This record gives sequence, structure tokens and C-alpha cells, in this order.
Amino acid sequence: MHGNVINVPLNLNKIQLVLPRLPKDETTLGLIIKKKFEYRSPYTSGNIWLIQVMYALKNLPKIPLYEDATILI
Repeated sequence: MHGNVINVPLNLNKIQLVLPRLPKDETTLGLIIKKKFEYRSPYTSGNIWLIQVMYALKNLPKIPLYEDATILI
């Protein structure tokens, strides 16, 4: 090791309550977008939060374009 070292006291009880995170809290999904299904390489890829997708699906019927759509969650 090089440089300064700082020891920080930890409260392990708080850490045990936080970790591991529950799937409903912080689940991410891998998303790969292709321009065409036939293409091998993806156009773009990344991770999205499941909680944000659920929030968007709940608010989607409020948009005039999707008022008549039936969305099942």
C-alpha cells in the first residue's frame, strides 16, 4: 500500500440490514436494443432499474396516446 490510510469504525448491524438488497428495491435488468432482429451486434445496451420501469408503466395510461391501451403489470 502507498499513501495515507484511514481506519473508519463500522456499525456492522446497519450494514447487515442494508445488504443484501431486496430485489424489489434495486433490481436492474440488462437491456439490449437492436435495429433489426437479424443483426448480430446490438445498437445499444445497458442496465435499467426495474422500479423505474414499473413507475413508467403505471403512469403510461395518463398519456393521451396510450389512454385506450390495456397495460397489464
